[in-house]
Amino acid sequence: MARRLAAAAGKDRGALPDHETLTGYIRRWEAGRAGVSERYALLFTKALGVEQAELDVPAPPPQHALADDALDLIELTRRAECSDLGRGTLEALCAVKERLCRDYPSQFPEELARRGTRYLRYVLRLLEGRVSLTQHRELLVTGGWLAALLGCLHYDLGNASAAEAARVMARNLGQQAGHGEIIAWSYELAAWFALVEGKPADVVRWAQAGADGAGHTNAAVQLAMQAARGYARMGDGQAVVALRTGRAILDELPEPAYPEHHFSFDHNKYDFYAGTIWTWLGTDDTTAAEHARLAAAQCVLPGGRVRWPMRLAISKLDLAVIASRRGDLDEAVACGTAALDVPRRSAELLPRAVEFGQSLAARYPREHLVSEYRDLVRNARLALAPGSGCDDDCTRSAVCISRSGTRRVRCMAAGRHPPHDTPPQ
Repeated sequence: MARRLAAAAGKDRGALPDHETLTGYIRRWEAGRAGVSERYALLFTKALGVEQAELDVPAPPPQHALADDALDLIELTRRAECSDLGRGTLEALCAVKERLCRDYPSQFPEELARRGTRYLRYVLRLLEGRVSLTQHRELLVTGGWLAALLGCLHYDLGNASAAEAARVMARNLGQQAGHGEIIAWSYELAAWFALVEGKPADVVRWAQAGADGAGHTNAAVQLAMQAARGYARMGDGQAVVALRTGRAILDELPEPAYPEHHFSFDHNKYDFYAGTIWTWLGTDDTTAAEHARLAAAQCVLPGGRVRWPMRLAISKLDLAVIASRRGDLDEAVACGTAALDVPRRSAELLPRAVEFGQSLAARYPREHLVSEYRDLVRNARLALAPGSGCDDDCTRSAVCISRSGTRRVRCMAAGRHPPHDTPPQ
């Protein structure tokens, strides 16, 4: 019948919908679910060779019914747009979130965690109120980024349970918002946790799983770098392949407006990661030292201010490992000590410093310099109490949100931490 109608339209057949759509119209007319307009009624008379009075087709709905339907839709639209939230509030929250993410590399984590906690709780309260659909998604996205940042901060502070709770929350909020990059960063956090905890195979699995949905984003570059670090830890040459993959994605991305933003990736950050990857791989110390020295130099501004303290510390430790391997104990201890002198420390610094001290003791068992260095590491570890800087209020901020229909369930991290996810197989 669709073909007969098209033939009946003659030269006007181009104004008709495609065959599949027209067939759908006919089925609805035959089932009585829709009325036939005057235009299509005329086409039926031509196609069937009958008078219009002879047609047994449902009439179109009266115009007042259409008007009522439109009014109902307008009212539904108005309700969907109803909100207790002004545009300025969303913009201010986004600006604060961006500021916190840019402060992460250089500011002490205790205060950042407290501030992030307050803003995250505020976002969650707004989600319980009357907001439009667009505003709801924007709040989910802002909350997702804040939760991801809190995951990093809690882990730096030695509170692994709260860090995992925040990571899971970031993933859940990202899933609710349909925000692939936040989800990818939640996988990157899991890979980083596994790296610090000495589980390189899990690092690779988490990084690969996150990369599947990361697209060409900053998260995709970071995930490739984490995979490369995991491979390098295992002495696997796939580290070089992963490193090149990350560099290829990075070269296609625009330069970030704020390179200090924790969830951005630029070429300076690439040198930092490459230094560690080549150092761990141990196959090309010349290349490793070049990247590590360049990364360390980029951390210090011309006036002497350190803008990337955590990167500087890790790069110094990479140079210490390289110096030790070539037999330069003085340089190795000097670089290792310089790494410990940096006040803003990443969660991975002290575990690596311990490992470096053990390697020095094995290589130089009777050297006084080695004993002094290991004492420094021991004192640094004693000074960092578990969960340092995270009071109960801060820990409870790691909220795990799940949704079941329209019901939102909160699982406060204090006393009810979500279990650690197992790495994808």
